[in-house]
Amino acid sequence: MIFTILLLACSDDAPEEAVEDTATDTDLPSEDAPYLAEPDESTAPDFISDDVAAAVEGALLLITQLDVGPIVSVYSALLAQSDSTCPLWSDYKGTPLWYDTCTADAGVSFSGYGLTQPWEGTDDGSGNRWWGTQIYSIATITDADGQVLTTGGSVASLTGVSADGAALIYALIEGSFSWDGPEAAGTWLDWGSTPSITWFSLRDPDSGGQVITVSGAITIDDGPIAAVVLDNIYLTDELLGSSCGEEPSGTISVLDSDGRWYDLIFDGPTDAVPEVAAGVCDGCATVWYRGSPLGEACVDFSILRS
Repeated sequence: MIFTILLLACSDDAPEEAVEDTATDTDLPSEDAPYLAEPDESTAPDFISDDVAAAVEGALLLITQLDVGPIVSVYSALLAQSDSTCPLWSDYKGTPLWYDTCTADAGVSFSGYGLTQPWEGTDDGSGNRWWGTQIYSIATITDADGQVLTTGGSVASLTGVSADGAALIYALIEGSFSWDGPEAAGTWLDWGSTPSITWFSLRDPDSGGQVITVSGAITIDDGPIAAVVLDNIYLTDELLGSSCGEEPSGTISVLDSDGRWYDLIFDGPTDAVPEVAAGVCDGCATVWYRGSPLGEACVDFSILRS
């Protein structure tokens, strides 16, 4: 299977439209009519739990292998070839901002704008200190050899230490990025579509226990499963006092190759509710299709732990 990742976004802010009530008594269902119609078993989709589990585990593995470093390195190297007049610089809330359409003496052409936020033991206001680089840029940058970098969003690659000494990792890829230079080979910059993911990890220095949160959406180029969407997956382990280290909380949605969506709702601990019943802690989720349960899919979430 070949996996790529893209970010899905939705909004709950759509205005509600007023609808004139023109129903008559003859339009209303009888008292004997069920609230929900029984599903038509003759058209129920085929469901193979192993296909779903394999697709989800493949997506999780890819997520752990994503490296934000290539885009940070290429962008920083190109920006280092600017000169005193190209591009122009300003300040945006304390962060250097470049903006221009120009060609520097080194032959690098800039068109657009970008901010680079270096983190050098910077306190985020909650006692956490971070190191690394965060970039937001909407631009096209062409080097002297004609190789083109396009940026259309945000990336971040940060490591940190919490106020109580826990090791932190934060990674973000959001938007659209491409680079046709040799450094792209073998990385997500060479995929033809940009991965989008948000990853946060905390590891306790004493127990070694880890907390992971991840969101993202993965498209699969072949096979019975076409996409896997992770929505606020939260995984913690017993070393931090969790009652369930095998199963996260959150929802994973799966799209099959025929365009049908299935929802896997996991019952693991949340940050607000750290205790769950032992009977539900098995790494398995009921798979739902249009409100009907089809069976279970069991996923090995240890893939997320490094």
